[in-house]
Amino acid sequence: MILLTGGSGFIGSHFLENFEQSEILIFDKKNPNFKTSSSCIIGDIRNKEDFEQLRKYKISRIIHLAAVHFDFQTDFYKTNVDGTQNIIEFAKQNKINDITFYSSVAVYGEHDHEVSEEDEPTPNSDYGKSKLMAEKILVKWANENTKNKLLIIRPTVVFGERNFGNVFNLITQIKSKFFFQIGYKSNIKSIAYVKNLVVATENANKFENGIRLYNYVDYAQCTTFELTKIISGFYNVKKTIRIPLFIAFILAIPFDILGFILQKDIKISTMRVLKYNKPTYFNADKIKEVVKKQPYDIHDALRRTAQWIDSINHKEEKKEWKKQFLK
Repeated sequence: MILLTGGSGFIGSHFLENFEQSEILIFDKKNPNFKTSSSCIIGDIRNKEDFEQLRKYKISRIIHLAAVHFDFQTDFYKTNVDGTQNIIEFAKQNKINDITFYSSVAVYGEHDHEVSEEDEPTPNSDYGKSKLMAEKILVKWANENTKNKLLIIRPTVVFGERNFGNVFNLITQIKSKFFFQIGYKSNIKSIAYVKNLVVATENANKFENGIRLYNYVDYAQCTTFELTKIISGFYNVKKTIRIPLFIAFILAIPFDILGFILQKDIKISTMRVLKYNKPTYFNADKIKEVVKKQPYDIHDALRRTAQWIDSINHKEEKKEWKKQFLK
């Protein structure tokens, strides 16, 4: 049986589509809001005592997805580091030798060039720092026993059905026809479609023991302007207005003040303006050598995501999703 921490979440839901659901045991703070026949144990990886519920199951592998990672969340270290340590202790106690861990390209920090696994991690955010710390304690565990098997995947921004992150925001803004291009045309934005990521992860997991570490992004990589053009085609948006970066930054300042006063995460902010305009260019050639085939090209992936958004009341669903993460 496979233990899927954070299995009630976005990426977890797509893992469940790829397995016989009787093989998966979900361990999460909440029940899934999607249909699944997999059992779900309610628990928090931060609490050692919650793992006691799992001892009666014959678990042979752990896929560790549970994490704190969004800008409006807190408690990065207790969840991402201490929670991972608790998972390792549970694995040791129950002789589980196979762990797959989803880290992040955030461990690299910010760069203005293409980044590969050979680049030294220099995280500059609590999220990136906590993920790198989790990687290190997992590597230590893997090196303690020659039977141990550790797969670390560092994905870039992941998008797809049931996700309400950056690509969701981009699509809904273009769909509303109230959208402005900001900054430069040449910035690459590495992204990863969730169904491609799950398939790549399972194909990359076909080794006996030791440690494997891979970045993951989809190819071909696009600039923000190219992504916008693809999405605009879905909604017959002929032209978008371009705003220089410094003007967009100034216009966002009042929204920062409003967010501070209301203590709310507001979609428009100086941080998001800067983040939108920074290149996020990562190399995933290493995993492509192992995986070979990407099931969906970028156009199909964006189209499928847009179709999902069109099929739901996205404003209400995002509101409910956000409530879950703020609990």
